[in-house]
Amino acid sequence: MKQIWFKLSFLIIISLLFSTLETRFFDYNNCIFHFDDNGINVTYNLTLLHINGGVFQVDDYDYLSNFRYEFQICGHISRTYWNTSIPSYCKNVSTNYETKGRPCLNISNSNCSAYYNISQQRASAVQINEFTHVCRWLGTEISESYSKEYNLTNYTVSLYDSSNGAAGIIYTIENGEFCATGQPPRYNRQLTVELICPDSAKQYFSPQIEASKILNETVIEHPQCAYTLSITTPLACPAQCIDVNITGGNKYSVCNGKGLCVTDPIAGSVKCLCDDGWTGDTCNQVESTIVIIQHSQSSLLTVIIICIVLLTIALGLVLILCYQIRKREENIRDKQKDYIQPLTNEDVAVNIDHDHDHDYDHDHDHDHDHLCGEWHEILPTTPHHPLTINPK
Repeated sequence: MKQIWFKLSFLIIISLLFSTLETRFFDYNNCIFHFDDNGINVTYNLTLLHINGGVFQVDDYDYLSNFRYEFQICGHISRTYWNTSIPSYCKNVSTNYETKGRPCLNISNSNCSAYYNISQQRASAVQINEFTHVCRWLGTEISESYSKEYNLTNYTVSLYDSSNGAAGIIYTIENGEFCATGQPPRYNRQLTVELICPDSAKQYFSPQIEASKILNETVIEHPQCAYTLSITTPLACPAQCIDVNITGGNKYSVCNGKGLCVTDPIAGSVKCLCDDGWTGDTCNQVESTIVIIQHSQSSLLTVIIICIVLLTIALGLVLILCYQIRKREENIRDKQKDYIQPLTNEDVAVNIDHDHDHDYDHDHDHDHDHLCGEWHEILPTTPHHPLTINPK
């Protein structure tokens, strides 16, 4: 008995462990990230956010800071843009850890014992103040060998909302220059970009134009040397909800502009919740009226069906009743023809005589006259005229 309970308990524990596992497949090279958190399957393809030959530009909404943030998603800032658009004071990398550029490879007791040797520019994010000529590297793409040796990653990703897989993704650019200021603990600077899928995106857009907009956003520094900003863009929606209109010049949209990207906990995935009249994986197909009623107004459809059935039954009862009434009238007319016959000239006249042996034949007045007065004669009639009685 104890063995049975032990096995049962073991199976329960194993099932609970598997039910809480989160399966994730991250392809940083192709910038595709698959999550299976809380049983919801969702894939984010951030290659649409990569700007060839350009960067994201975000001006800090706090005008007192005068900082501008320029960064790239899924890779480092291109050499062409770096050479032509990044200020020169960002490029003079110093060997001194207190200046710009060099990420720390080994941080011990808030001190850096080994710096990354930047022989070539591979910055992925910078913070620029054009008034004070201050530039800080917030992210660097380090080589794969150093990444493995020091257990460092160039980027980290997570869901924006763990309970809503369609809400967006958090993309953190790592390995900025070592932050030696402030109180311990100390670490490399980093930039966290919260990429939020909009609740409503009703138009097509070009990824290059969308990504190259200069945005005004509030940038939060917390904790020290860790910067966070949020960008709401349709480029941040799950791959399952992105629709491509090839005929429109490679224009993209979220759910074809005819729905919202939502989490479906029953199906265990994200999908497009289409507006009335549209269907398909990305709401790109016209839906018939009947299907619309079935999906959005199933109760109304039930009421309509019940009304049609009741109306059919009522109509049938009326027809049956009308048939019975008509049949009855025909029977009555047939009986009238059998009982009502016209009188002919050969019919005998009716003689009311007081000599018959009946109680009513006595002449109580003793006038020896006829009880009913004079003789009467019933004249013959036609079937369409009533009988007439004339005095004889």
